[in-house]
Amino acid sequence: MKLSVVIICWNDLRVIRDCLRSIYEGTHAADFEVIISDNGSVDDSIEFVRKHYPQVRVVRINRISVLPEVITPVSLQVAANTFSS
Repeated sequence: MKLSVVIICWNDLRVIRDCLRSIYEGTHAADFEVIISDNGSVDDSIEFVRKHYPQVRVVRINRISVLPEVITPVSLQVAANTFSS
């Protein structure tokens, strides 16, 4: 199964490391990619991701929005796989 995992991030450094660790340690039966839609983070969350998980694709949203209808379509446009979560 091909899977795209889309994570919406806004200043989520304190939770993003556990989230990504869980995904990469617990997902073995699927071909997957991880996409983070960054919603204008100003903490070090994206720097952490780029340093420790270089395989994660980061999509920067240029405006702060908590609306999924703004963030999700942009993320799904870059998703390469069949199923998205």
